[in-house]
Amino acid sequence: MQRDDDTTDPAVSLERRMLDAERRAREIAEIARAEAEAAREEAERAREEAERAHRLETQARERLQVLVDAGVAMTASREMRSVLAAATGAAARRVCDYSVAFVVDREGRVEAAVGAHRDPARFGMVERMANAHLPEPEDPDSIVAEVLKTGEAALIPNLSVEQMERMMAPGEQLELARSLGLASVIAAPLAARGRTLGVLMLVRDDPSTPFGEEDLSLAGMLAARAGLAVDNTRLYAEREYVAETLRRSLLPPELPGIEGLEIAARYLPAAEGTQVGGDFYDVFEAAPERWIAVIGDVVGKGAEAAAMMGLARYTIRTAAMSEGRPSAILETLNQAVLEQTDDERFCTACCVRLRPFGSEARATVSTGGHPLPLVL
Repeated sequence: MQRDDDTTDPAVSLERRMLDAERRAREIAEIARAEAEAAREEAERAREEAERAHRLETQARERLQVLVDAGVAMTASREMRSVLAAATGAAARRVCDYSVAFVVDREGRVEAAVGAHRDPARFGMVERMANAHLPEPEDPDSIVAEVLKTGEAALIPNLSVEQMERMMAPGEQLELARSLGLASVIAAPLAARGRTLGVLMLVRDDPSTPFGEEDLSLAGMLAARAGLAVDNTRLYAEREYVAETLRRSLLPPELPGIEGLEIAARYLPAAEGTQVGGDFYDVFEAAPERWIAVIGDVVGKGAEAAAMMGLARYTIRTAAMSEGRPSAILETLNQAVLEQTDDERFCTACCVRLRPFGSEARATVSTGGHPLPLVL
C-alpha cells in the first residue's frame, strides 16, 4: 500500500533537506552575527574602559603634581604669605580658575587674604576682591565662616547668582566677583595640630566644569598641606622672636658715652633663625673714671650658649665691682665657668680696663684665649 503523504518521494525529501539546511545556515549566521555584535560591544567597552583608566590616570597625575608643586614651594619658605601664594598659585594653575586663602588671627577672625588667578594679569583683581571685605565669623551666608565654624570642607557645585550676591559685600567686592565669575566653589579648612588656621577657597566660573567630589578631595589634601606649612611659619616666627628677645637681653641695649673716647659696636650674629649665637660684648663703668670693655665668644649655639653668655656677662660685671685688674676679672670668670658647668663648654674673652685722662686714655688688656684687640 502507499501512504497519502509524499515522504517517500525523493524530490520532496530533497527539498525538505535543503530547507532544513537553509534554516540551519540562517541560524548559524544569526548566531555568528550576534557573537560578532557582542564581540564588537565588548571591544567598545574595553576601549571605553581603557580611555577611562587613562583619563583617571592622567587626572591622578595632575592632582599629584598639584600637591608636589605646592609642597615644594611651601616648604621652601618660612614666610606665611609666600606659603599661601604657593598654595593658591598651584591650585589656580591646574585645578580652578582662581583661588583665595584666608588666614585667621588668634581670636579666630580673618586677618588677611592671598589670591591667585589662572591668568596672572588678574592676580590683583582676586586679592582686591578678597580683601575688600574680609569674611566675618558670624556671617550666615559666608562659606568661609561656615568652614571656620565646622572645620569641614564645603562644596557648592553650582552657585546661583542670588547666592553669590549674598556671599559678597555690596560695592567693590560684588562688582569684582561679577567680573571674575563665581559659578562653582570649594572651601577647605587650613588646619594643623587640632586648630583651624584659615580657609582655602577654589573657584570656577562658566564655562569651566563644576567641581565634583574628586575636586573636593584634592582641595582637602592641598589645604591640609598648606595648613601645616602656615602653622610651621607661625611657630618659626614665634621662636625667632623668642631667640631675638633673648639675644638682645644678653647684650647691652646701648653703649655708654665716655668723655674723650668714641665707642661703637656692630653685632652681626652668624647663627641664623632661632639659634642664639655665642658672641657677646659689653662696656660699663666699674668705678669713677674706670671703665671695662669686654668681648667674648662662647662655644656652641642655642639655649646652652645663651646660658653661658649670661653667666659670663654678669660674672664680669660683678667681678669688676671689686677687682681692678682685667686679669683678675677673667680669673673670677674662669672659676665661675668651672664651678657652674659640668661639661666641656668654655668661652674666650678679652677684657680691657680704660682710664681716660683728658684727651688720652690708658688701656690695660687681658685676654683669655681670645685674639688680641687691634690698634688701628
